[in-house]
Parts: sequence; structure tokens; C-alpha cells
Amino acid sequence: MLKPTIGHWSKTQVLSGVVSTLLVLAVAACQNSNKELSEEVTIEAPAVPLTAAEERTLHTTAGEVVFHINQARSAIESKQTMLATERVQQAVDQLSDVEEMLPRYKLTSEMRLGTADVKSTENVKPDLVPIAAEVDEVSLLAPIQAVHAAHGAAATEGKSRSSGDVEVSAIQEYTKAELDVAKTKAELILAQAALDAGKPEEADQALRAAQVEGVMFEFVAVNRPLKRAADNLNQALYNLRENRHQAASEDLDSAVAALREYEGPTGNTRTPEVRDLQEEIAAVRSDLDHGGVASDQLISRVRDSWQRIVGWL
Repeated sequence: MLKPTIGHWSKTQVLSGVVSTLLVLAVAACQNSNKELSEEVTIEAPAVPLTAAEERTLHTTAGEVVFHINQARSAIESKQTMLATERVQQAVDQLSDVEEMLPRYKLTSEMRLGTADVKSTENVKPDLVPIAAEVDEVSLLAPIQAVHAAHGAAATEGKSRSSGDVEVSAIQEYTKAELDVAKTKAELILAQAALDAGKPEEADQALRAAQVEGVMFEFVAVNRPLKRAADNLNQALYNLRENRHQAASEDLDSAVAALREYEGPTGNTRTPEVRDLQEEIAAVRSDLDHGGVASDQLISRVRDSWQRIVGWL
């Protein structure tokens, strides 16, 4: 069986339409006989695979879907319903582009019952598409990770919590993030319907579900203070752009705390640089608290700090 490189699907998801119908009929026949049912499913890759440039475009477009979902939720929170509607429509349009770009794989299902042989072929597309982590230097996944963490915490505690209740620094490092096209599409349809009906709260619930169920993370359990510092600066950038100054201040504090923890394992060679960066981030936080400094300047300084950390990773 050939393994797709763009995304993946489950057996139950690809055995749709005529294939699943044949399977049901074969199982029913098997139950009325003493013969053994066997099945073989193969997936053939496209004759002309996506180029590297096409894959990058696909991953970036998937990231833009996530970006517009994030922005739509921010607009709803700010009670900008028209803007939220525009953002949701942009997410729908970008998702349509993703569906158009997805390669088609040939799926062949062959079922045998005794001497009977039933074979069916259909074209399928991957369910999951890798997401570009950033679009135009805007972090896409830090807000999604925060929502995932809040969702997990709420499930554990049996009560509802907002994404702001969980620090990004507490989130595990992920190795891959993918967009579930079908689930995201379903939630966007619900969000559109809710906004059209004048129910922004219901639309926000659907968009949050798109963030939680439509974005899949693969995690590795690591505890790297430097990575946590980078994550918090990414979150600070997001909050600064959304004019959430209090949240941004807390993100900057968490970044400084992570860098202090990082001093231990780095030894003397990088300690002076790490302490200089701590002082710079603390200065940004002070300017943010006291005002008088333009937001674009603060964003630029935080981005510079984030880039320095990324260079160390």
C-alpha cells in the first residue's frame, strides 16, 4: 500500500459510497454462510504528485484558513459582527481552495467471500493537510494551542474555561499540526448560519470547535524553557496585534521566567546573551504598562526577541 505524503485518512472514512455499501452486503452474506470474508484495500498515489512549491502553497492556504478563524473569533469578542462574517467567508473561500488543490488518490477495495470476488475503485482525497505555522510572520498556532489546552483542562475538570485560563508555556511542543478539512468545513457552515441568524455566540462556539476539532496536533512530551519562551513571545505578538495589553504583559512575564529557567543548562557561554534578552523583554513590558510607545514599535521589539530565540533553537 502506498502511503500519501500530503495527509492521511482512516479506513472508515475512505470506505464511503459504493465501497461501504458493498462491504455491508458482503458482511451480511458472510453472516449467512460459513465462508470467511477477506478484504484488501490499496491506495495508489497520483501519477503527477504535487511539486514542492505546490505543497508549500497548500500548507500556507491551510494556515490562512486557521488565521481567518482566529480573526473571526477576535471580531466576535470585540462585537464586530460584520467583520466576523467577512472573516468566516474568507476562511470558507480559502478552504475551498485547499479542497481544489488536494491531490486525488486511487483507492481500490477488493473483497473475497469464498470464490466470490467484489472489486471497486474510487478516487479519494486526504482528510488532513499540514498547516504552515505562520502567515506573514503572524503566529497561527499559538492561539490554537491555547484553545486546545483550555479545552483539555475543561474536560479534565468538568467545567468550562476560556482560552485565557491556560498559559501557552504550559503547552507541550508539537511536531506537526494538520487541518481536518471535513470537520473545519462543517463548523464553518454552522458559524455562517449562526451569524446570518444574528447569533454571534453560537457562531463563536462553532469557530472554537473548528479550532479544537479541526486542527490536529502531534505532540512530543518535552520541557524546553527556550521553546516555551518563544511560544510566549509568539502569543505576546498575537495579543499586541489584538490590543490585549494585559494578556501581552503576562505573556512577556512568562517569557522572562522561561529564559531564567534556561540559564541553568546553557552554561556560561550564552548566559550573558540570555540575560540581555531578559532585560529587553522586561523593558518592553515596562513600556507597555506605562504607555507612550507606539504598538508597532513594541511589536517590532517583541518580534526581534522572538527571532533571537529561534536562532538559538
